[in-house]
Amino acid sequence: MKNTNLATALFNFQNECPEIKKDATGYGYKYATLNNIIKTIKPFLIKNKLLINQPIKGNVIQTIVTHVESGEKEVSEFEIIIQEDGNNRKNRNHEIGSAISYARRYSIGAFFNLDINDDDDANVFSKKPIATPKKTTTKKVNVKKPEISDEQFRHECREIMQGRGTIQDLKKSFELSEQQNENLMLL
Repeated sequence: MKNTNLATALFNFQNECPEIKKDATGYGYKYATLNNIIKTIKPFLIKNKLLINQPIKGNVIQTIVTHVESGEKEVSEFEIIIQEDGNNRKNRNHEIGSAISYARRYSIGAFFNLDINDDDDANVFSKKPIATPKKTTTKKVNVKKPEISDEQFRHECREIMQGRGTIQDLKKSFELSEQQNENLMLL
């Protein structure tokens, strides 16, 4: 399946989306907060019928962008790394929340090619990042696919039997269990 609808929507999004205002300062540079990024891009996501979802899988945050009309999607993954606070002023939940917000912000920025912070090359060796990019991939690359629940699998099988989907598309979109693969052979 070619992602032509998704590619067109992303092209339009990038041409329409305004510059993201850098509304915070920290770590020696200005940057856009996650709230500001979402607030700025949301109207253009809606206009281009793009849905963004960021589930957490272990220590990785996925950014999944779906074209809602065609169902085409791309997935980007970003590893969440917790920076230990040597002086123990923060509690562990705050550290985890900060790392997740950081990963979400940078993942969205990278996925949509957004300028979300001032160039901080001068600070790159003086600060420890709390998250680092793990990998960015599209459907054309081998990406760990999300698992599908048994209920959703039954729904997808009904859709296939009614001609509204294919087994190949289901296998491309989801990581199937051995039992689910065996059930597909019976269709």
